[in-house]
Amino acid sequence: MLDRVSGDRGTGCVQVGERSEVRSGSVVVGNFVEARAEVVQGGPGGAELQLYVFPQHAASMPGVRLTATPPAGPARTVTSDRRNQADEWSYYRVALWVKERGTWRLDVASGRDTGCFLVRF
Repeated sequence: MLDRVSGDRGTGCVQVGERSEVRSGSVVVGNFVEARAEVVQGGPGGAELQLYVFPQHAASMPGVRLTATPPAGPARTVTSDRRNQADEWSYYRVALWVKERGTWRLDVASGRDTGCFLVRF
């Protein structure tokens, strides 16, 4: 899964742009296309996004922590230990409430797997 998705294997933040799934470091996160659509449909009150996180080392998945930093205001952290399966890949679903539009920084960690994403909602 990780080898098929565009992005960066390094440790810097990856610009998501218009892509649906993006790799940063040793995780893949998506679906950013659906997430952006949810924010638009959510109106001024915001929207709860359902993102998925595929860590590289799925055999030792200890849960996932996503720290979301909005354009203004403090960062917030959400966690999930709800492990799901898609074909042979294990992943997590993470719910994130987005109230304000702009560029968000998402720092993701699952055990030794980490990634950083810059996404415009």
